[in-house]
Amino acid sequence: MELLFGTTALCDCLPSSPQGSIVFTTRNHEVVTELDIPRRSIITAAKMTGADAIEMLGTHLKES
Repeated sequence: MELLFGTTALCDCLPSSPQGSIVFTTRNHEVVTELDIPRRSIITAAKMTGADAIEMLGTHLKES
């Protein structure tokens, strides 16, 4: 909240255009409320288990 709405207010520097989008990931629902994001644009992700996270990482890694 401090980063987006505090003294330096990053939200004041965010561009606004009908031709683009900004993706936010946050654990803080207050941010969603303050940014006035339409409910239809909010995707709530379920918490991953450690095993799920390792599997996803392994799937997307390329061998070097």
